[in-house]
Amino acid sequence: MNKDIPLSRSKNIQQKSTKRIISYLLIIIISQFLISSCQKKTSPASPIIAEISVKEIILRLASNPEDSLLNYCLQKTAEIKQKSNDDFYSIFEKVVLQSAPDQRLSEMFPYLIEQHQITALSGNDEVIRAIRSVSADVYANVRYIITGRLLQSNIKFEWIKENLNKDRLMIMLKNQADSSRIQNLVESKGRLEFWETSTLKEIFSDINEANKYLKSIDALKSLSLSPKQEVMRSYVDKNLLNYFLQLNLYQGDDGNYYPSDIAEIGSSVIMDTANINKLLSLSQKYFPRQLKFVWERWPFENLNSTCINLIALHSDLPGCAPYIQGSLLGETRIVKQGNQYWVRGEFNIDGQQAIRRLTGRNIDRQIAILLDGHCLYYPRITEEISIGGLPLTKLLEKNEAIDCSSILSCGELPVTVRIIRPTTGKEI
Repeated sequence: MNKDIPLSRSKNIQQKSTKRIISYLLIIIISQFLISSCQKKTSPASPIIAEISVKEIILRLASNPEDSLLNYCLQKTAEIKQKSNDDFYSIFEKVVLQSAPDQRLSEMFPYLIEQHQITALSGNDEVIRAIRSVSADVYANVRYIITGRLLQSNIKFEWIKENLNKDRLMIMLKNQADSSRIQNLVESKGRLEFWETSTLKEIFSDINEANKYLKSIDALKSLSLSPKQEVMRSYVDKNLLNYFLQLNLYQGDDGNYYPSDIAEIGSSVIMDTANINKLLSLSQKYFPRQLKFVWERWPFENLNSTCINLIALHSDLPGCAPYIQGSLLGETRIVKQGNQYWVRGEFNIDGQQAIRRLTGRNIDRQIAILLDGHCLYYPRITEEISIGGLPLTKLLEKNEAIDCSSILSCGELPVTVRIIRPTTGKEI
């Protein structure tokens, strides 16, 4: 037999049901919001806009890249371009006309006379059209190289509309990738160099002389010190380079410390590299002209600090140039070793001959392999390498090895490319 539910109890049940329904609705709404937020954060499609340096293209075409008028006009053009929708080329032409009304651009760019059917008497508008034509070729080359890099690194993407001025690229990414990876693949110049090296033992006396000089000019005043370093100012002042740069010394049987016979002269915590660069620049005259210092590309962890090695390079060539540079690689291969990977380079015919000469004259010494001015690897050579390949990197994480291989195998970008922000799509 059913009994009537009291009114007060009925109201309580209704209130509880209403609260329960509201709670369920809130849960559904919050869940949908969180899902939507996550989808936005992990949305695989994201645009990247990269800018090609037209200024660099123009400087490379010029007969005298140091020309004061040319550089003034380029600088002025860059300043105006930041506030104008006009393209770089048109602004440049106007700036030249305003700065030097009688200046013929054909005199600044004789290369274009030979290659693009203009004459010494051609008008500035004709020269600008020729510069645009060269820029279009550079644009196509840059796009080809970046396409190869992204494909080899398994980054899914598609090109969005071409920029008519041929100075910007727009890429739509189709899968998730770390922003630093994308920046590395798009912006890395890809310049590969092989160097001979010097050792700490060979330049140790030079470092001591440099330290004396740095103290004599009170170089410490020009440095940025941490609070801990400020407390130790008197000690730091006596051993400037030795304090910021942990030299690779070894202890002999007599208990004394001696400089190691290796190219990695020492290491530093990342935050001190700027100070070391400044000290080396100030004391440059105490080191051989054939000597050059570079930092390793990849840092390492040591006692809860992020550190990086400093490598000493040596060159007998004019201008302290690398022993080998240019397109020498035939292909690259990624080799797995345990849970890590390294990149091996196979050389073309010209590359094999150059590597044979380099390794033949550096047996039982280290050579340095640089990418964009940073040292990838500094192997010790045990014999002349006449055929085959050479390791180009130390052991790396998988993505590091993949991206490094992609950059090396696709060749060097002909001009500087940088990612610009914000990537709203309005810039293209």
